[in-house]
Amino acid sequence: MSGAVFLSYAREDTAAALRIAEALRSHGVEVWFDQSELQGGDAWDAKIRNQVRECALFIPIISARTQERHEGYFRLEWKLAVDRTHLMLEGVPFLAPVVIDDTPDSGAAVPGEFLRVQWTRLPGALPTPQYVDQVRGLLEAPRKRTIGGGGAGPRVPAPTGSFTHRKSGLPAWAWGALGAAAVAIIAFFFVPKREEPSAAAQAPANSAGAEAAPPAIPKDKSIAVLAFENFGGDKENEYFSDGITEELLNALAKVPGLRVAARTSSFYFKGKDATIAEIAHTLNVAYVVEGSVQSSGNRVKVTAQLISAADGFHLWSDTFTREQEDIFTMEDDIAGVIAQNLQLNLGNTARVAKTVDPEAHRYLLEGRYNYDQRTREGFTRGEADFDKALEIDPQYAEAHAGLGELCVIRALYGTLDGSSKQDDAQHGRDEAQEAIRIDPSLAGGYFVLGYASFLAGDLKKSDLEFQQALALDPSSRALGGSAQLAATEGRLDASLEARKRESEFDPLWWLNLANYSEDLNGAHRFAAALEVNERATSLHSVAYPLLLAERAESLWFLGRKQEAVAAARELGRDLDAWPRRYFDGKAIWVLERAGQGTEAEVQATRVLGKLPADSAARGFVLLGLGRFDEALPFLERTPTLALRELFYNPMWDPFRDDPRFAQLMVKLGCADDYKVARETLGRLLQEQDATK
Repeated sequence: MSGAVFLSYAREDTAAALRIAEALRSHGVEVWFDQSELQGGDAWDAKIRNQVRECALFIPIISARTQERHEGYFRLEWKLAVDRTHLMLEGVPFLAPVVIDDTPDSGAAVPGEFLRVQWTRLPGALPTPQYVDQVRGLLEAPRKRTIGGGGAGPRVPAPTGSFTHRKSGLPAWAWGALGAAAVAIIAFFFVPKREEPSAAAQAPANSAGAEAAPPAIPKDKSIAVLAFENFGGDKENEYFSDGITEELLNALAKVPGLRVAARTSSFYFKGKDATIAEIAHTLNVAYVVEGSVQSSGNRVKVTAQLISAADGFHLWSDTFTREQEDIFTMEDDIAGVIAQNLQLNLGNTARVAKTVDPEAHRYLLEGRYNYDQRTREGFTRGEADFDKALEIDPQYAEAHAGLGELCVIRALYGTLDGSSKQDDAQHGRDEAQEAIRIDPSLAGGYFVLGYASFLAGDLKKSDLEFQQALALDPSSRALGGSAQLAATEGRLDASLEARKRESEFDPLWWLNLANYSEDLNGAHRFAAALEVNERATSLHSVAYPLLLAERAESLWFLGRKQEAVAAARELGRDLDAWPRRYFDGKAIWVLERAGQGTEAEVQATRVLGKLPADSAARGFVLLGLGRFDEALPFLERTPTLALRELFYNPMWDPFRDDPRFAQLMVKLGCADDYKVARETLGRLLQEQDATK
C-alpha cells in the first residue's frame, strides 16, 4: 500500500471524521486528518495545501452540515482537490466521497466533479470491513487509467442508513427497534460462528504515520454501549437518544455471561474525541456498541454497530425502522427471539412485556438526569419530573422506583444536618414497594428498600434487600449500598472490596470514587485515598464537600499540611454546597491541628450558624475544635450513616479511651459493631505494615 488518505470535513463533522480515520488507521492506512482548523495561520494553510497535493486518495465527507455551510475551509480543500484532478490522467482513482447521512446526490452542494464518481454511503460515519477493504484496494491498486472520469475510482456499493435522537422520551413503539438491536448484538456474542475476528490490534497511527503501542484489550465477552449520537444535533432531542442507549445497555446487562460497562462510565465519553481502543482500554471491555437514532413523524430509525476493540472492525451493523402501530405486537416476541439467538434459557431475566407512554418516559428520563446532579435543585426538579410521569401513568414501575431512590438518597444526605424532609425515607419506601408490586423483577425497588432500612438502623434487613437487588442486577447501585452497610457493621475490609469492585465496574463514576476514597482514608491508606480522590475530582467539575474533606484528611496524614489547609479552606468557602454531613468537622479539625485556631473558630461559627439547633453535625464541628464535652449531647443523635466516622477516623483517637466514648457507643446501639470495626482496622494496619 502506498500513499496517504486525506479526510476533508466540516468542523461539525469532526467526530464522524475521527471514526473513519481510526478505522482506516487501525488497518494500516495512513490518514491525514487535521483537527486544528480553529488555529489557522499561514503555516497551517500551507501544510493543508501540501497534503492535498501529495495525498493518494482524497475523501470528502458530505453531510447535512456541509449542505448548510456555504463557506468553510473544507470547501477550499474540495476546490484544491478538484484542481488537482485536472492535472491527473483520466481514470486515476483520487476522489472518493463519503456521505454520512441521507444527503442525496442530486442537489448536493458539492463540486461537479464529485458527482462524476461513486459516492460511498456510511450511515453515521460507521466504517464497515467492506469499506476499509475498498479504500485499501484503491491505495494498493496500480495508479493507472480506470473506467470513468479523471480522479474517479471504482464504484463499490456500501450499506446505507442513518440515526439521530429525540428528547420526547422513549415511546412504546421504539422498544421494538431497541429490542431488535439488542437481539442482534447478543446473537453475535453467543451464537456459534464459523470464523472469529482477528485479535491482533494495530495502534492508530498519527498524522505522520507513526505507531504507538496499543492499549491492552480484554478478550472476554464484555461490552460498552456508548451514548447514541443525536445525529440531528438538536439538544432538545438528547433525552431520547440517551434513553435509547440506556435501554439497550439495560437489556444487554441482563444477558448471562455478558459483562456490560456501567452507563455513567460509558456516557463519560459522550462528545469526547477518544478512539475505540482508548475507550475499551479505559472501561476494560473487548467490544463497543455505537449508534444513533433518527425520528420522523410516526417513525423511528435506530442504527447500531458492534465494534471489536482489538482491531477496530465493525463486526455487525444494522438499521431498524418501526412505526407506532407495528410495535406493540413485537414486545411479547422479543424474549423468545433473544433466547433463540442465545441458545440459552433466560429464566426470569426476560423483560416483562409492556407498553410505555412516550410523555411519561420523557419525564422519567428528565427525572433521572436531574436527580443524578445530586444537588438540592436537582432533587427538586427530579421529584417534579417523576411526579409528572406518574400522573400520566400511575403503573409506571420505573418512575416509582426513580422517585423512591431520589427520596431515600435525599434523606440520606440530610439525616445529619437536618435538611431532609421528615417523611422522605418513608415516602421512598412506599414508592419502592409500589414499584416492586408492579414489577417484582425491578432491582431498583430493592435498592431503595435497602437504603430505607439502612436509615432506620435495621442493618440485617438492609443487607437482605441490597442482596436481592444485586441478585436481580449485578450492575445495580446496590453494590455501593452494601459497601456502606459493611463499613457501618465494622467490616471495613468487605466495604473496601465492594468499593473496589464498584470502581472497576464503573471506573468513571465520580461519586463511586469519592466514596472509595473515604473508605481508603478509614483504612489509613492515605496515599491511595488521595490518588482515587484526585481521579474523582478530575471527573467532577463542581466542588463537592465529600471530596474536599477527604482530600484534606489524606493530605494531612501524608504530611502535606499546607495543601491540607488549602483544601479545608476551600470547603469552608461555600457553605451552601451540599451534602455536608460530617465533612465540616474534618476541615475544622485540620485547621485547628495546623495551628490556625482562630480561623478554625471562625469557620466553625459560620457552619454552626447554618445548622439546626439539634443537628448531630454540630457535634462533629465541636469535636473538630477539640471540645468533646460540648460535642457529646449532639453526638448522641448521630445517625446510622455517620457511625463509620466514629469507628475509623484518627481524629477521634484521643477520646477513644474516655469512658464517655464507650457509653456513647452503647447509647447509639453500635457497641458490638464498633468492637468489630476496631479489630478489623487493627488487622488491616498489621497487613499493611507487613507489606512495607
